[in-house]
Amino acid sequence: MGSERRGGFFNPSLDDMNKEILGWDVYTMLSGEAMYELKKVPVHFSSVDQYLDVFEPLLLEESRAQTLRSLQSQDVTEHQLKLQAVRGEPHEPFRIANFEAPPEATTKPLYFDTDLVLVSHEQLDLERVDDEGQLVPQQFHALALVNGSSPGTLALKLYLPEEGTSRLPSVHLKRLAVLRKVMVPSSGSWWIRKLGNMVTINREFQVRARARAGLGLGLGLANPNPNRNRNRNRNRNPNPNPNPNPNPYLRRCTRSPSSRSPPRCSPPATPPSCRRRRSRCRIT
Repeated sequence: MGSERRGGFFNPSLDDMNKEILGWDVYTMLSGEAMYELKKVPVHFSSVDQYLDVFEPLLLEESRAQTLRSLQSQDVTEHQLKLQAVRGEPHEPFRIANFEAPPEATTKPLYFDTDLVLVSHEQLDLERVDDEGQLVPQQFHALALVNGSSPGTLALKLYLPEEGTSRLPSVHLKRLAVLRKVMVPSSGSWWIRKLGNMVTINREFQVRARARAGLGLGLGLANPNPNRNRNRNRNRNPNPNPNPNPNPYLRRCTRSPSSRSPPRCSPPATPPSCRRRRSRCRIT
């Protein structure tokens, strides 16, 4: 199955990131085909756009690698569940599919919000290969996100567009568009296989969204200023003593910043009223 090589992910909102990941074809991932063009990380970045252009493909590739490891793992959470309903606006690319919850879910939760799962009409079979040793893909399958649950129901969010985008290869659009038509309650039961959780990836993309907007850490990374600390120190009070008028009658201790020896302390000055022997000190 062919795959188009894709570049940087330039709009890191959660919806667009969900479209990117939920549009992946698991059989393309299992074949080992490259999905993103990775660039060398420079020492300095000239702009926020350059920073995002380098790091967002790396983040997507990291997520793809984690998903691939889960697909190949022998320790899986998997259930065959009946499709109850599918809802969504007519022209919206996202669909919410409600499945009956696994029987074990009555005693302990098995799926959590933002869990990434594989939805397929047939069970994933990694041993099914053709005469050339290539994995034989099934027709109806997609990635989905757990979108909440209620007693007896598991809700999944799927990306099932009718129209293509510049980032969605035409072969994947065809697969998802067909799935949009056939994924109805009368289709019966589907296999749900848990692959991991997206909460960490979501946070990483939110950080990059702030960088795109010029907030927080983004500008500091993209525009490093070697004179920033120098200017900051120039405006500081050169006197390290927080008290500008120290009391001369208190004991004062000093120590060199580079020294490891104990501090040297000078005796406090004697108040004028106490300089005579046996005189009673008065504090004025």
